Amino acid sequence: MPRILVSQLARMGDLTQSLYLLRDLAEGEGCAVSVLIDKRLEGFVRRRAPWLDTVHTLDLEKYLRGFREGVPWTRLWPGLAEELRPVRNAPFERLINLNYGKLAAAVTEAVRGEAPVSGFHAGPEGSPGDPWVEFVSRLIQSDRRWNRFHLVDVFRFHAGRRAPFAGRDAAEPSPLSDRSVVGVQLATRCGKRTWGPESFIELLRGLAREVGCEILLLGERREAALAETVARRVGFGRLRNLAGKTSLEDLVEVLGACDRLVSGDTGTLHLAAYLGVPCLAVFFGPAYVFETGPYGKGHVVFQASLPCAPCREETVCRDERCRALVPPGPVLGVLVGETLDPEPRFEVYAPGFADDWIAYRPLHRRPACREDVIAFLYWGCAGDYLRAPLRRMPSLSTSLRLLVDHYRITRPLLQEVDASLDTAVPESLPRRDRERLRAILRKGFTELKRICHEPIREQPCRLATATA
Repeated sequence: MPRILVSQLARMGDLTQSLYLLRDLAEGEGCAVSVLIDKRLEGFVRRRAPWLDTVHTLDLEKYLRGFREGVPWTRLWPGLAEELRPVRNAPFERLINLNYGKLAAAVTEAVRGEAPVSGFHAGPEGSPGDPWVEFVSRLIQSDRRWNRFHLVDVFRFHAGRRAPFAGRDAAEPSPLSDRSVVGVQLATRCGKRTWGPESFIELLRGLAREVGCEILLLGERREAALAETVARRVGFGRLRNLAGKTSLEDLVEVLGACDRLVSGDTGTLHLAAYLGVPCLAVFFGPAYVFETGPYGKGHVVFQASLPCAPCREETVCRDERCRALVPPGPVLGVLVGETLDPEPRFEVYAPGFADDWIAYRPLHRRPACREDVIAFLYWGCAGDYLRAPLRRMPSLSTSLRLLVDHYRITRPLLQEVDASLDTAVPESLPRRDRERLRAILRKGFTELKRICHEPIREQPCRLATATA
């Protein structure tokens, strides 16, 4: 039985999104899987993944604090080496590092021994090393609008076989009633990804008025004051403020009792999706549905639409309209089961699976833009470029059929893409790789033009179709 170590030193949200890969390795490939994680998440992982072989931990915050304070590496290393002793003494045939950064790279080099490394590791000239991770990284660095690879699928690529997904899709959302429980995560770690409190207040007043269901406000201790303000202004007797009052395991229990979760791009969202809770997510700014939307079927995501999106968390935002582009009314309408009309200020997406990869499809068939076409070409051509075995990647035919079924393609758009496709290649790639990638994308574009001569359905896609 092959022994594999997966290093995931990120927060709860990324760790939750790694559980799918861990199960693929254990159940799909029959490997003995061990993990290296932040010690604060040990109890969480042991309960969520009891089938793991070994759980190794690291006091991650201590070393990150040292890096932030400028402590020399020579002073940090002895303590780190001592914590890593059990991992270094364990024999592994393979190591998968899921984190980018100096600390993760140092840990990988310290424990790898002779084992080959997948994921992020030191490659030539500072590249991520792994061809798959390098490809996705360069794609995101060039233009995130070209990326349709969800983070969970980026992780799951490191398993040769996928475990059956049955049981991890969200339950079929049932109509809300006064017996329902709706969880609401008010804040995210980045203000640019957070819906304003006025929007939440209006939404919760609408839920109280139209449904009368129980409402649970969720969040960390630092968000307790915000939650208290929202609760007081909503003034609904069946609203409970749990922000700052739940441990991670308490949160699991609370989410398990919810019929819906309303949230931005948070760890709570990804945990709820993993637990099978139907999620309604509201994404702005750096939050990008195709990369980090709730994974699995049965969810809905509102994505604000602006030319500058998705942006990066560290960039200074000169236009904060995006958080106001999704008003509470349509969100409430989806929660109570109303039909949603197309809206130019935002898009609404529902996830499904295609070739075992998650694909977010617009609720209403809409005009495609240049970036949509390029993104689907990359999604369908990546396997050819990486020379991946058949069935390891989405096929070109699947990708293009999703594009023409859920977006409207016009002749002027095809002409625009034709004129600019050769420049839609990461400049950071070596010249030979750029030329080969251009040829592969050109081949895919030729196939798209052929498909576009076929009749294209004009009716909007219903939610049931989008989640099939």
